Amino acid sequence: MTHKFRGSAATLGWKFKAAYMAATVKEYDDYLSMLDSENSRIRTWLDKIGANTWSKVISGPKRYNIMTSNCAESMNKVNVCAREYSVSKLVDFLRERMQQWFTERKDKAEKTSTILTRKCEKRLVALQAEATRMKVKPSCAYEFEVVDSRCTSFVVNLNSRSCTCGHFQLDHFVCVHAVA
Repeated sequence: MTHKFRGSAATLGWKFKAAYMAATVKEYDDYLSMLDSENSRIRTWLDKIGANTWSKVISGPKRYNIMTSNCAESMNKVNVCAREYSVSKLVDFLRERMQQWFTERKDKAEKTSTILTRKCEKRLVALQAEATRMKVKPSCAYEFEVVDSRCTSFVVNLNSRSCTCGHFQLDHFVCVHAVA
């Protein structure tokens, strides 16, 4: 985007990333307005692409994560050395490569002590540390009001797996308010 529009990569980059990661439509609109203040043509360009292809909040909660790479391109990069092989050697090479990947992943999975991946485990630990600074007020057995350090209030419903911040239902992973 920075090569297409004038502006510093740092300024445009963080605003676009914030719009992409926004958990509510209002937050998304706020960051797009910031981009508009940089260059009014950016929104037109993004509208042509379609917000449902790049924005988490617009694409909806059923789209678990946004694919950022092309599988065919990834395979091409990994298999550069095998391009000149005959068909039979290429098939053998691909079989061996896949077998190696599956074995590595199986070994890694067997060493895991929880049902969460390491990345999710680290994220949960960070959320727990942040959640200790919040006040929790129960409304009923499964619904809570959580007040953060800025005195902003959020409602967490554990039955519906939702939070008024929007991240719980958007990311399909607990937000800091649900951890609190």
